[in-house]
This record gives sequence, C-alpha cells and structure tokens, in this order.
Amino acid sequence: MQRVVICPDTAGLVLTYEVLARLFSAHPEAFSEPMPPADFGLPEGASASQVEHATLFGVLDGDGMLRFFEHNEARWRALAWLADEVERLDGKVCWRDKRAKVVELPDDVKWYLYVGEDGSESIHEQHRIWR
Repeated sequence: MQRVVICPDTAGLVLTYEVLARLFSAHPEAFSEPMPPADFGLPEGASASQVEHATLFGVLDGDGMLRFFEHNEARWRALAWLADEVERLDGKVCWRDKRAKVVELPDDVKWYLYVGEDGSESIHEQHRIWR
C-alpha cells in the first residue's frame, strides 16, 4: 500500500515548525536550495518563530539559511517518514490546529494531489482524457 499525507481541512498541509525541523533533519532533500532569510524579508538572525509565521513552509538550516519544504510534490507527500510522523502524532502536525491524515492507496494506483478552491486536499486517481 502507498501511504500519502494530506490535509483535508482548508489551507492545505502547513506543518508546524517543529515537524518541519525534524523533517529537514531526516530528509533535507525534500527542501529547496538555501537562501538568505533577508531575501524573504526576514531580519538577519531571524528566530524559528519569525520564520514559521512569515513563511509557513520554511525552516532554518544549520548555517542560518532559509529552506522551504516542497510540500506540493507528490514524492514528499508519500514519504514514509512523514506518514509515520502523522500517525505517531495522531494528525497533529499542522499549524493552527489543522489535522493531517494518511490516505492509503493500492500500490498500482497512479495518483495526484488535488487542492480545492478552499485549499482542502484530496487524492485523485490519474485518468486519461481524449478530445
């Protein structure tokens, strides 16, 4: 079975800074290239709290550079570490008390992340269209 993490509530999967920091430690490849916090309008020496509230998807690396979780890429939503963390914390991994959940799909299903107009997420099976 494939395990995919979604946030069915509005606003999508916005992880808490603590979860982002643990994810970055375990899987830095799931994050963007580093950028100076000043490039995002943050002061030099910005705190974790400032980064969390200003960026939603950002974390500071060991060099004080800003890195962003590539939250809309399917491969990171299907990351076993993330699914395990969601289950371990009973879905309480999101900012502002939103809850994430793990959706289980058969291994042979090709899927994509669908984001509704309100930001709610669901998994849709890929299909073909001819015109």
